[in-house]
Amino acid sequence: GVPRKRRKKTRFDLEFNDVLSMHATGGACFGVVLVVIPHRLFSSFAGAEGYSHLAHEIARCYGALTLAQSWLAFRTRAISDARVRRMLSEAYFVCYSVTGLALARAAWAAPRLHGLLGALACLLSFA
Repeated sequence: GVPRKRRKKTRFDLEFNDVLSMHATGGACFGVVLVVIPHRLFSSFAGAEGYSHLAHEIARCYGALTLAQSWLAFRTRAISDARVRRMLSEAYFVCYSVTGLALARAAWAAPRLHGLLGALACLLSFA
């Protein structure tokens, strides 16, 4: 094969492990906040309908899953098998894409029931 030219690395170039580290850090922070958010603060983000215990518990479960995925992303950095790393990154992509689409569909179907927290969750799932 023809050898590829290596381009000069800049300070803005990211390695895959850098992306995994950022994902792990952001996911862990977001997950912990959703798991431990107090009822009063959650109700202030809940929108016009006010506090819903069920919605709060679902947000906590989503936070727990996000926290677990951040742990997987953090541990994936140590895997040297490129096939496994690719499979895990594809799984993250599919998971967060489906989550974002589900949240966007819910917001589209009932826009007045989704407050700031719903919009933020939808945007963050695509990040």
